[in-house]
Amino acid sequence: MSTNKYETIIDMYKEIINIHKLYNPNESYEKFSDKFSKKWYREIFNATLIGNVSNNSYGYAYSDLNGDGKLELILMLEDYTIIAIFSMTNGTPFMIDVFDSKKTCYIDDNKTICISGTNGADTWSYSEYMLSSDETKLELLFEYGSEGYDSVNNKNIYYLISKNGKEYISNHRFSELFVAKPYLSVTDAAEKNQKAAQLVFISL
Repeated sequence: MSTNKYETIIDMYKEIINIHKLYNPNESYEKFSDKFSKKWYREIFNATLIGNVSNNSYGYAYSDLNGDGKLELILMLEDYTIIAIFSMTNGTPFMIDVFDSKKTCYIDDNKTICISGTNGADTWSYSEYMLSSDETKLELLFEYGSEGYDSVNNKNIYYLISKNGKEYISNHRFSELFVAKPYLSVTDAAEKNQKAAQLVFISL
């Protein structure tokens, strides 16, 4: 598949990065062009505010994530921190997901998309997905995490979602899962991408 159809996304991405470099990002939300999707613009704008923006080296890569011969666009930093994933549906770019400091992503050597997300110390998850055959969504393969704290019994509430559905699990089972598939910080995810994702970084 030609990657030229992603040019509008890359142009939007470039404009956002230029704004980061020229202005205080916290004061520059409205300095954008009307030619880009405002929804995607705001989401990518927020996701690229990661680390030291002035020192970040932004870019992208292409990868066939579901084996259909078509390339997905992956916005990322030079250290392999993934910012967003776009696919192409009916000739039009489509945003699959976007990532920031509270939601991180790495892609393993089997093209499994691994995501860690948090809403606080007691509410977080680690999930594994595959890109659907129609490239419009991520299909959940496996997830576990904590959905809060039980103050009555003085313990975290841990759960597991698999092909058998959702179940609540013991601290022991949680500990086993956490060792095998730990929650990914931004740094952890970037390091795993460097080792496994086979992405070729293209600088803006």
